[in-house]
Amino acid sequence: MVAKSSSATTFTLLSDRELVMTRVFDAPRELVFKAYTDPKLIPHWWGPRKYETRVDKMEVRPGGVWRYIHRGADGQEDAFNGVYRENVPPERQQAGRA
Repeated sequence: MVAKSSSATTFTLLSDRELVMTRVFDAPRELVFKAYTDPKLIPHWWGPRKYETRVDKMEVRPGGVWRYIHRGADGQEDAFNGVYRENVPPERQQAGRA
């Protein structure tokens, strides 16, 4: 699985608690969606390469939680987590694309 970003990442601040990140990848939408929703693929792209990434929890559904853990060469671990608010597989055509 190789997907390259074809443009810079943009961030839009919606409120003091909401941020929208937009990034365009040179890959089929289905592949990008799978990279974000398949726990076997997360360790291949999440975080800096110098850390080992482990998926501790990944409930890919609205209200489901995710938790990934980085482990450094020194054994230090740092966890990242969140809640899925929405999970919609690719279904819409992009404007200007067939």
